[in-house]
Amino acid sequence: MYKSSPFKLPIFKSLISLVFYIFICTFSYQAIGKKLHEAVSIEQQPDWVESRKVVLNSPIPVDEISGGVFYRLVDNQVKVESDGSRATFSRYVETVVNQTGVESSSQINLNFDPSYHTLHFHSLDIIRNGKRISKIDSSNISVVNRESDLSNQIYNGSLSLNIIIDDLQTGDVLDYSYSKVGANPVYKGIFSYSRSINWSVPVQNQFVRILWGKDKPLNVKLTNLDKAVKQSNWKEYKQYQVSLNFETTINRPSQSPNWYDSYAHVYFNESQSWGDVVNWAEPMYSFDLDHDSINDVVNTIKNTYSGKDQQIVAALKYVQDEIRYFGIEMGENSHMPTAPEETMKLKYGDCKDKVVLFLSLLAGLDIEAYPALVNTDDTKLLKSLPPGVGRFDHVIANVFYKGKQLWLDPTMSNQFGQLAELYQPNFGYALVLKKGQSDLTEMLNVDQYSKLAITETYSVGFGDDADAILAVDTEYYGHEATLFLNRVERDGKAAMSEDFEIYYQGFFASLLATAGIDIKNDPISGVVTLKEAYQIPKFWRQGDNLSTDFYPTDIRNAVKKVKEINRTTPLSLEFPNSINNTFIVKFATNGWKFTDESTLEDNEYFKFSEAVTFSNNILTIHNEYQAKTDHVPAEKITDYIEARKRLRKVAYFGITKYPDKVENSDTSQSTDAEITDNETTDNEITNNESVDSPGKRDWAVKLVWAYIIVLTIIIILWRQESKKRPQFDGVVFFPISIVKFLVLSTLTMGLFNVYWMYRNWLAIKTAHKLHIMPIVRGWFIIIWFYPFMAHLIDDSKKRFGDNRAMPVYAAILLAVGYVVMSIIDVYVDSNYGYITFFLTPLLFLPSLAYINKVNEKETQAYNYNSTWRITTYLSIILFAPLWIYTAATFTNYLPNSSVVTEQDILSSDLKYLYRKNVLSPNETISHFYSAGTFDVREDGNGFTETRVFSYWMDDDTGFQIKSATYDKIKAINVKQSKNASKDTIVTIVLDDESEFLLFVSAVDKGDIEFVDTLKLYWKKYK
Repeated sequence: MYKSSPFKLPIFKSLISLVFYIFICTFSYQAIGKKLHEAVSIEQQPDWVESRKVVLNSPIPVDEISGGVFYRLVDNQVKVESDGSRATFSRYVETVVNQTGVESSSQINLNFDPSYHTLHFHSLDIIRNGKRISKIDSSNISVVNRESDLSNQIYNGSLSLNIIIDDLQTGDVLDYSYSKVGANPVYKGIFSYSRSINWSVPVQNQFVRILWGKDKPLNVKLTNLDKAVKQSNWKEYKQYQVSLNFETTINRPSQSPNWYDSYAHVYFNESQSWGDVVNWAEPMYSFDLDHDSINDVVNTIKNTYSGKDQQIVAALKYVQDEIRYFGIEMGENSHMPTAPEETMKLKYGDCKDKVVLFLSLLAGLDIEAYPALVNTDDTKLLKSLPPGVGRFDHVIANVFYKGKQLWLDPTMSNQFGQLAELYQPNFGYALVLKKGQSDLTEMLNVDQYSKLAITETYSVGFGDDADAILAVDTEYYGHEATLFLNRVERDGKAAMSEDFEIYYQGFFASLLATAGIDIKNDPISGVVTLKEAYQIPKFWRQGDNLSTDFYPTDIRNAVKKVKEINRTTPLSLEFPNSINNTFIVKFATNGWKFTDESTLEDNEYFKFSEAVTFSNNILTIHNEYQAKTDHVPAEKITDYIEARKRLRKVAYFGITKYPDKVENSDTSQSTDAEITDNETTDNEITNNESVDSPGKRDWAVKLVWAYIIVLTIIIILWRQESKKRPQFDGVVFFPISIVKFLVLSTLTMGLFNVYWMYRNWLAIKTAHKLHIMPIVRGWFIIIWFYPFMAHLIDDSKKRFGDNRAMPVYAAILLAVGYVVMSIIDVYVDSNYGYITFFLTPLLFLPSLAYINKVNEKETQAYNYNSTWRITTYLSIILFAPLWIYTAATFTNYLPNSSVVTEQDILSSDLKYLYRKNVLSPNETISHFYSAGTFDVREDGNGFTETRVFSYWMDDDTGFQIKSATYDKIKAINVKQSKNASKDTIVTIVLDDESEFLLFVSAVDKGDIEFVDTLKLYWKKYK
């Protein structure tokens, strides 16, 4: 049950883990293999189950359907015997609405634990046109190992019954049922069951039924639902039922806290109080603590550290660092901890194993401590839930020291510092497993130590074109330090250096790192220091005046934008959250004037202050942010939005320099600027990096002229060669080596095929004195390909007395193949149509082989035609760049002719888009298309999950960009392209009636997917 701590970075599987996993899998299958037929069986529905009639002709609310399925019936029934044994019956009836539903419903996975479950499959039917068809015999049914938690270093031994249903069609009704018999023995027969009532999609009928066979009362509770649970007697059982019809669908609003639950739930629990849960769980954590291995560690800690606080930290670090996280949670092991001495031997364990070992060390150090069960998802919601043995997913340690309660998590990693400075997680409420404990304990401590402190020091040189040196010093405290060190381990310093450089290039496009990042960790204080160094050429932004801006971005981002203003749920805020962001600007020149000032925004959600001072030619802008709460009540959203606007209005400092007024330059400062939300910094960056510069356009013009010149030379040389070409007696057709034919045919993208066919028809015309046009027959090969092969067959019959050219059926197949290749080349909207240039020449080989065979005695013509002349090499020079360009479009070095995703865009191009503020590094491009010829930097259209954008390089004004978040879009109009040769035009109409265009390739019908996905994102926001 217990999962990895949410603060623990998942550890990649080492070789030892892999070998161990294979061993466990092998052993588990050997152990259960013999009884696998007992764990899964096909049986009749049990007698105790109450059958339901399902109405299948009621209207389907098509507009509310997602996933392609309409659920007609969801029926869950549980029978609990007097000894605590149980059986759970489930039945699902669903109508398949569309193809998406076919794909999702055609495969069923039923998870179970073979160590205590038996799975009985009862029915699997399709109802089509009123006729019920059993699919149990025809479906592919198998048992597979699921292990969905293995990536979190947890092995639970669970299996999945996988059922692949054949012949499922749109409009079918799928009806299946099964039962699970048994329960995890770790619960000792104590019953706990809950189910959500509200779904995000319509459900026609829902039923929940509990048959209670025990004498003790069952604790029943419904939340967020004004409906009673019906109670009655059924044989020797008490019967509890909930019946619902088309219950209200609920879509959880975005940005809601985890602890806020707007869904209705029904709870059935045998436990009457949290004290009952303590009585169940506490004995599992009781072990004999007197073991040599534990005592050795305790003595080492005592001999090394004299203070109790140091000893607590040392014990915690030992468990965090020396015991790797890995859990074997099969059966009872899901909740039952491993003995501490065994964990010491294994050197691995999950949260409960680590906590027991930590508590054992603390006991040896005479420190009072207890296990504390928590719920990392529900957190504060736990207080409103009824007591139950299944409420928790994690365990930490509750330590008592100097009259205070400490909450320490042995599964965390990269924790450093003194005891008072260690981060303590706050899950709202915990159940401390202490004898006599009867209620949840509120985790009141607030993390006061975790903080992020950023200092950016700019040393600005002389002159209007001055460069600047930027030194960034960032200090991470408490949990911020832990998260940062986890990121270093996950991503590596090199990748992080690149990420940070890209981040600052969003403010200064020409910025370059002068050194890699430097990271220092102080194990005594727990403070992690990050140092960055950059050079900024031409620091000042050019324009009518010289200017630059400073944004405390981390603070501005801390006050999140509200996506859904009209909401009924609270807005979640990051808490605790403390950020200091200081800008120090050192000017090399004199004459600067700034007014000292301070700003304060203090409300019930956060406190923000800014202090500006100027002394000795040094400008200091100090910003501080402190969150006060983890949420904003729904009824106060408007107040929060106004407070956020006030912060973002003042959390900015701009400097404008007027070089043409006074010798020493007058300056103005600004801290009163409204910044838009679709760009974090809203700074317009201009630089000299113009992709479509005049030099580049000149280069393109020169390339075109080079092609014209080479082509002219080829034509002139070919004409001269034609006049001097010798006449070969006895030669028929146009013989040429296969190698030269294949090379030229492929390289010229089929153009040489036209020439070769022309020469052959010219030979036929001359030999037979026909009134035909060889150039026409050469150009329209698709029409004259089969007649040409038919002529070769006739020639063979006349020459040899039989057909030695090729079988007639082969000529037909080759002609059909040529037609197919031509259709693929012309009409199939795919870059892979280029493969026809490689395959089509092969269709000519039978004809070429016959022609060469006929002329095998006349080698002079064959040798002459097969010789590689200067025109051949010039042709290669002419066409090779086209092939390189085509290949480059496949490898993403040049703009793709179709719509792509972010993974198809080069990282260097993404960096350019970051620098140009087209998007920020934390955004992911969903769909993108560039009409640029050589570079995506020339032009681009695309969208992310939050906004749509279009950019281009204007000849007069340079780089231009249009962007809009989805909530600002009034309409999306589409002018659909009728073929792949033209782009689809998408018009984005904004609320202020302004608009901009997106041009989207219709190749591979990518424009359809582009538009459909774009509208899907837009509708989510509207």
